[in-house]
Amino acid sequence: MIELWLVCIIGFLGLLSTILSSKGNLFDNRYKWHKKLTKRGRIVSLFGFLIIVLSVWQYILIDKKEQKKETDQIRIRKTSDSTISSEIKKGVEINRRNLFEDLSAAFAKQYFLIDTLSKEVRNIRDSAKTVIINQPKEIPILLIQQGGISHNQHGDTLDIMINLVSKQAAAYMNYINCFFEINFKNGDQPKTDIAKFKGPILMPRDQELRRTVSWNDIKNVDRIFIALIGSFSTDDKKIDFPLKDLYMYELSKNETSFFTAEAKQSFFSKYNLK
Repeated sequence: MIELWLVCIIGFLGLLSTILSSKGNLFDNRYKWHKKLTKRGRIVSLFGFLIIVLSVWQYILIDKKEQKKETDQIRIRKTSDSTISSEIKKGVEINRRNLFEDLSAAFAKQYFLIDTLSKEVRNIRDSAKTVIINQPKEIPILLIQQGGISHNQHGDTLDIMINLVSKQAAAYMNYINCFFEINFKNGDQPKTDIAKFKGPILMPRDQELRRTVSWNDIKNVDRIFIALIGSFSTDDKKIDFPLKDLYMYELSKNETSFFTAEAKQSFFSKYNLK
């Protein structure tokens, strides 16, 4: 808006200069050069000086406006690229997780367990107390599904709700510890904490077991890493399984992310979690 006013003022000063120039002499040749300007000439000179100053100001404003426009376009383009990249990574992680669950189910039917930390496939039938030689028993898989973590912020109190589910078959949960790394938006030092799921307890197939953890005097949380460490068994307690898994929950998006074996191992080593 100010650029329009400057155009009007510059034009008006130019018009006044033209009118004054046509009304009489601007110079008086009876005097030396520095006194040759008449009163009318000094006014026209002042108008000319103001026109120059206002023109420079107008140029600076237009230039700043163009620079801001270019910066905004770059920022929007980067944001768009980041969003696209994030959606691609999210899709890859979800597909990887689904593939892992399908492979785990197929291996479990043959009494094999995929250990993502050691990158090994273990024959769990060898560790069983009783070898079953008839129809193989369905093997449970304990995990947190997409949407299985939620939160509630009321004042300075933050509640995190974790829903653990047993897929494929019922499971007997021996114990599970939850290790939390809480990261803040302002870059403050992350906070850590530990909580436990209530157990031992029998978990029916596909039924969720909820654990709610609350923290007081905490706000501006960006994301929370949740490590699950524990042990579970088949519902008849004949076959035991270790549990070491890692999830990340972003509060602003209400999204749960999963990790590769390398990322899990790095996190567990960072805090010496066993």
